[in-house]
Amino acid sequence: MKINVFSFDADVMYARKYLPTKKCRNVRTMTMLASHQFHVRKISSKEAPVAFKVTAFEANRTIRLFNGTLYGTIIQRGGYRFDDFLQPLLWEVKRQYQSLVHKQAPNGDMANYFVDRPYDMNKSVTLSDTFDENCQKIQEHLDQKFLLIDGELWVKTEEPRYEVVTMGLGHNHGGTAMFIEYDYNENISNDNYFRADQFKEAYDYAIKVAENRGDTDDVARFKEELKTRKLLNYIEVCIPEAVGLDPKKDAGKGNPLLNEMEDAISGSPDKQSAALGVFLTALTHLK
Repeated sequence: MKINVFSFDADVMYARKYLPTKKCRNVRTMTMLASHQFHVRKISSKEAPVAFKVTAFEANRTIRLFNGTLYGTIIQRGGYRFDDFLQPLLWEVKRQYQSLVHKQAPNGDMANYFVDRPYDMNKSVTLSDTFDENCQKIQEHLDQKFLLIDGELWVKTEEPRYEVVTMGLGHNHGGTAMFIEYDYNENISNDNYFRADQFKEAYDYAIKVAENRGDTDDVARFKEELKTRKLLNYIEVCIPEAVGLDPKKDAGKGNPLLNEMEDAISGSPDKQSAALGVFLTALTHLK
């Protein structure tokens, strides 16, 4: 079956081992740039049905399912902006070759940008270079990460999930929040994660945590979001079979010290008592 692709040219940095002259025996390494044509697979939206629709602050996105892999629209926020789909592809190529060359020529990967070459290029002898190797590795990375769907660039993503996070000393110092994330934070307990199809459970848990911490402002905010549906973090599940997470099994128990501090905060009558509880908890972990 013929695979349709979008092709584009990009510079690739690579390491070249050489001798400055035929008489020289001191092997040196320099970095060079050369152009290479890369490809990104093109498909139609009919081949990749919508699995999830994510509504989140500055992070709305659609996620499609193709050959068992999830691909999402690229989130543009903060300083991450681009004018067309080619720009993030060029950024990705550059990021990949920089990582490769850093290992291949750790002491010379930037030298060419600051000094003139102290030898005649026509007299130097090339021993080996990593151009083909780097191009192959970059192409394999692009194959795994990107798709063009109906002319729009999509990036491989993990399954969306709800995450409940606490900050500060409680009692409206810091607060309780809920986000939509795509991975697990090892510092956060698996109790604080919920699958895409557990919207109600996630919000109920967030309200319970906020109440226990004395974050009354957040309790009111969560209830208002549920009532008005404004500024609501919500994952619409379009393909139930695409939900495969098991947070209780996949995520860890969180950071033990932070868990103990959170228990101290939840059992305190005010933020001053919470601060004392956090301090005493920290002391018990000093060696």
